[in-house]
Amino acid sequence: SSWAKQIAEIELGGGKLQIGNLAVSRDISDVRDVVREYADLIAIDWPYDVVNLCSGRETSLEEVLELLRESSTAKIEVEVDPARLRPADVPRFVGNPSRLRELTGWVPSTPLKSTLADLLEDWRARLA
Repeated sequence: SSWAKQIAEIELGGGKLQIGNLAVSRDISDVRDVVREYADLIAIDWPYDVVNLCSGRETSLEEVLELLRESSTAKIEVEVDPARLRPADVPRFVGNPSRLRELTGWVPSTPLKSTLADLLEDWRARLA
């Protein structure tokens, strides 16, 4: 969300996107998909102590940045901000959704590109 906000601000008045480490990957799901799945999980009995609500897909932050840049109306220049670098950053963070899929058949339905475009549009509206 920080990147989308910064890009919306850049579209309004210029500047550079302040980033941290792009050499990491994360399991990213659209919050709208997650909320729908919470409702599905509440409605059923499940035999597990823990169920990971995740996509099971690994996405590099470099790819996230590229998708946001594609959705922008401005040329986005990036600058590494040392304050955004974490000394103990986890290089890969991806969940295993197998129990979730077994219970509900859930597969995220919102493409990452749409999630990021909607997030950027939300920040544009907030800053307008």
